Amino acid sequence: MELLISLVISSVMFSGICFVVAESSRLHAYEDVKLDSKVFANYVLDDIEGTIVKGSNVSISAGTYTGIDEITIALTDGNIVYGSHSEYGVSKDDNKIYNYDNTYDNGKAKYSITEMRCYKPTSDSYNPSNPASLNILNSSFVLELKIGLFDPAGDELESYLVDRYVFNPYIYSTTS
Repeated sequence: MELLISLVISSVMFSGICFVVAESSRLHAYEDVKLDSKVFANYVLDDIEGTIVKGSNVSISAGTYTGIDEITIALTDGNIVYGSHSEYGVSKDDNKIYNYDNTYDNGKAKYSITEMRCYKPTSDSYNPSNPASLNILNSSFVLELKIGLFDPAGDELESYLVDRYVFNPYIYSTTS
């Protein structure tokens, strides 16, 4: 009888430990996907920012249906266009920006860029009491990426916003 009671108690404890380990593994996998998505988003923002800073002219047009703005940046050797792509989310001249393993074993996406916005700030929200000049605001851009995280079944777990403030010194020097 004592042996049977100890087996029942041991199995209950073992079941509890298995649940804790499984839940911990699930949370670790989720945080790993979220970290990968943040690294990817920052690579995309770095690429767009680097191009905007080098550009002599930046034009922005709203995306159609996808929530992704099209950003055209004029460089001395031609234009670069960032826009919507059905497979990559955001593309640079219709090419993938960075190669990242973004799929689960079943082929479903772990994360994707669901929205991209680029706009000129209309006011200085950092220091409203002593705002930036109009030339600085006209030479500045705000980039926003909305990232969606998905589980292996393809259901959205979370979405979050990553943004970046970009200043173009060339545009500033020609408008001053």
